[in-house]
Amino acid sequence: MKLSISSLSRSRRFAASLVLVGIASGIAPLFAADSPESLREEITALQPPALVWREIDWNYCLLDGIAKSREEKKPILLWAFINSDPAEERC
Repeated sequence: MKLSISSLSRSRRFAASLVLVGIASGIAPLFAADSPESLREEITALQPPALVWREIDWNYCLLDGIAKSREEKKPILLWAFINSDPAEERC
């Protein structure tokens, strides 16, 4: 199968041109990994730390939460975010 530039979609042509411009200008690659394992380590180092509240089995339905709280005789914690990044550590 012969591949020509005209057969590529617009987004693929744009991506290919960005790669070619990067190569021609001598821009260093974002990751300088020698193996898949080292690439995974580089990506993991960029990720935010594990947040404890993400490990909690949250109940997303208020009515189910009320029923469960009555059943277990425990209080309810209602937590809501409005236009805020949940990974942000400050209140």
